[in-house]
Amino acid sequence: MCYHDEYLTVLEGRIEANLEGKGKTVINAGDEAFFVPRWHVHSMKGFQGEKTVLRETAVPAETWGLGKALFFNDALGQDGRPGFWRLLRVAYDGDLYPPLPGGIKFIDQAFVTVLGFIAKFFVQAKEQTL
Repeated sequence: MCYHDEYLTVLEGRIEANLEGKGKTVINAGDEAFFVPRWHVHSMKGFQGEKTVLRETAVPAETWGLGKALFFNDALGQDGRPGFWRLLRVAYDGDLYPPLPGGIKFIDQAFVTVLGFIAKFFVQAKEQTL
């Protein structure tokens, strides 16, 4: 879920995208951008063993400046997968809300707000520069 519209463009490789749990769409390099309306739950994943380069464009982009680059660097820039508390801190500092069972977006936001705030006491802060 995000506060803004997004376009996902695959530059290299392919991804599997899902919007509001309505089915999976495979997007290949060169395909039209995948549109994600604001406040819609979405997910994406690459394919094991395949290199993927993805461009995410927030609309309006000028409201984010370097914010989106810092968010993705924070979420994906570490070696290995982020642990539970780190992921919650990333979610709290960014615009990430994992969809919890039940599909109630308010509960998803409350979960990140409370546990993400607690995570800030246990996990290194987000870098402020690239």
